[in-house]
Amino acid sequence: LGAVLARALPRAGVTRVAVAGGDTSGEVTQALGVAALEAIAPVVPGAPLCRAYRREGGAVEVILKGGQMGGDDVFGKVKGQGGSAPLDPPLGAGAPRPA
Repeated sequence: LGAVLARALPRAGVTRVAVAGGDTSGEVTQALGVAALEAIAPVVPGAPLCRAYRREGGAVEVILKGGQMGGDDVFGKVKGQGGSAPLDPPLGAGAPRPA
């Protein structure tokens, strides 16, 4: 999954991804070449929206949700179109972007 995501991100123009599962999250961050994470907005306890800075430059917003984090509405909150309490402001709104 990590390798597929790493190839698909630049082609699809995706700026935010949500990954479920602790082991899967580790594989994805390795495949993306993540050097550092910066928490930028709350989503659910233990699974914030982060800016993932890549070793090769650039960044992508990620939520790395372990299996026991959050309820049924986590992905609705991530998308900003659902869940019992969508985030306000939307995830990443107003956060500075890397150069």
